[in-house]
Amino acid sequence: MNIKSLIVGAVAASALVASANAATDTISLPDIGTFGGYTDGNTSDTFTGNGFLGIYPPVQGTTFAHLFGLEYYGYVYSETELQASLAGLSGAHITSASLNFSINNGAGGNETVGVTSFTSTGTLGYNSSAPNDLGSLNASGITSGANSIDVTSLVQAAVTADQGELGLYLTPEGPADNNYLWTYTTGNPDAASASLVINYTAGVPDGGLTLAMLGMAVSGMAVLRRKL
Repeated sequence: MNIKSLIVGAVAASALVASANAATDTISLPDIGTFGGYTDGNTSDTFTGNGFLGIYPPVQGTTFAHLFGLEYYGYVYSETELQASLAGLSGAHITSASLNFSINNGAGGNETVGVTSFTSTGTLGYNSSAPNDLGSLNASGITSGANSIDVTSLVQAAVTADQGELGLYLTPEGPADNNYLWTYTTGNPDAASASLVINYTAGVPDGGLTLAMLGMAVSGMAVLRRKL
């Protein structure tokens, strides 16, 4: 076998390994607020599990709420914080990750939403903004109906840092004054159809086998030279 064949084989083998280790995690994110009624003004309450909490900031009453809220009326009217377990993803390469949700209520609008990654331990409390900033991005074109935000960079950073949980804080940023974007979740925690879909490859890193095979190719070439 010549050196060219070995290199071609190395690349092909690496592609096969990456394909064999490709997987998808779909993490459902329901409303995890267990309080009765529409709002909860006890900001010392905490809630656990994969999911989200609707947040009314101080300008609107400093409460939790049963809604997936992204309302902006010239100021932030409602926000959403969420968390998702990253168990089993340690060392994975994230090929894509999307935060999906549906805005079912309100009178519409079209706005930009800021997404900030923050440290989560699996328990969410009241925060009127992201408690810390591990990375952020802006998603434009958020409107009524189904929405999807590419959060690949934030998920990859969390996995690379070996975080067990991903925390994300969603803040509406306008620009208009009439972005009535929210989904009521009272009585139906899944009304917003929120989920985090992560596509990844696990096991041998994409380039690992290629490098190993190329090393074999170089060794083989050295042997061929000695024989010649």
